[in-house]
Amino acid sequence: MSSEQGWHGERRWDCPKGWAMFSHRRDICALVGWLLAFWAGALNTVTTLTIIMERVAHLSGRLNDIGMNALLNPADALLAFVIWFSFVFGSFLAGKTLGRIGLTSSLLLVAGGIGLGALFVWGGFYAQTGQLSGAGRIIMAVILPLAMGFQNALTSLLPRIGRTTHWTGDSTDLGLALAKRHYSLAAHNAVKIFGFVCGAAAMGYLIGVRNLAPQYGLSLVAAGLFLTIMFLHMLNQALSPKLLTTERL
Repeated sequence: MSSEQGWHGERRWDCPKGWAMFSHRRDICALVGWLLAFWAGALNTVTTLTIIMERVAHLSGRLNDIGMNALLNPADALLAFVIWFSFVFGSFLAGKTLGRIGLTSSLLLVAGGIGLGALFVWGGFYAQTGQLSGAGRIIMAVILPLAMGFQNALTSLLPRIGRTTHWTGDSTDLGLALAKRHYSLAAHNAVKIFGFVCGAAAMGYLIGVRNLAPQYGLSLVAAGLFLTIMFLHMLNQALSPKLLTTERL
């Protein structure tokens, strides 16, 4: 797989199956990043407050948890490892998938994975407490981080979008872009980070204040992401009719 230049010369993996509208306007790229990050933040909040009691989109701290709990609390170390490995495996699958079926279909797989997780939650397969007390928590720790790793890898493969679930690297890039006065790149990263925070805040309000049940919260994320993907696909069709021949639904 080849690479190409991003906004300011940084190297990004090239993907011939991306939406053609990415080459037209930077505000469209920022919109896509914000929307996908929003739903990642919402999902991360659902799993942190309920379902798994752990983060599945932003993985900072997982490796530390594996090492710290390896001898002190093997069950928690196992859970952290499952989350980390599932995220990495999702990234691997994205790398194998995107070039074959295109961006829209690949993103729909993410929404489908979250929807599958919602079905399990509706069936009662999720953590009722913060303890590793059943198969449901492990099942969710496989499905949902895999979906987030898949999404993060998909957007990382696109030169003008970048990461949309995990923010350690983008926070570093934000600081470096400001230092180098690459303000458009800094703004792009800041917009995505803000989208994640907005999604987390919205879902935190629904669950923490409005007492939204976890099955409704996860179903909302799956449905919202699906509708977002379809909206962006149609927007791409409207903006880039002549360049759409390489993108298949």
